[in-house]
Amino acid sequence: MLRTAPSSTRSASATRNGICICFYRNGELFNRWRLFHQGQQREVTVSGDRTADDGALVRHWAVQGHGIAYKSRLNVAGDLESGRLVELFPDARGQPSPLYVAYPSRRYQPARIKVLLGCLEGVFG
Repeated sequence: MLRTAPSSTRSASATRNGICICFYRNGELFNRWRLFHQGQQREVTVSGDRTADDGALVRHWAVQGHGIAYKSRLNVAGDLESGRLVELFPDARGQPSPLYVAYPSRRYQPARIKVLLGCLEGVFG
C-alpha cells in the first residue's frame, strides 16, 4: 500500500504529481499502482525523482520523507507501529504479491518446516 513519513503527508492527487518513489520489480519499472477499495479498483501511473531496485532503499527513502512508497504491510509493519510511516489510504488494499518459501525437498521435510508452512498458509493464505 501507499506509505509515507508523517512529515510529508500529501493529498491523494500527489501520487500523480511526481512525488512517488518508484521501484523495479522483476526487472521492470513498477509505476502503475493499483488500489482496491469497496469493490472498486483504481490504477494510477506515478512518477518521481527516485527509483530503486532495492526494496530496503525504497523503504528508507520513504521513512526519510522523500516521497510516497508502495510497500506491503509486511515490509513496513515496524515503521507503521512506531509512527515513522503512515498509511495514506488505510481502508484500501494494494494488489496481492506472492510470498515464496525456499526449503529442501518435500520428500524429507522436517516437522518444523511443515509447521512453518502451515503457519504461513494460515496467515497469508
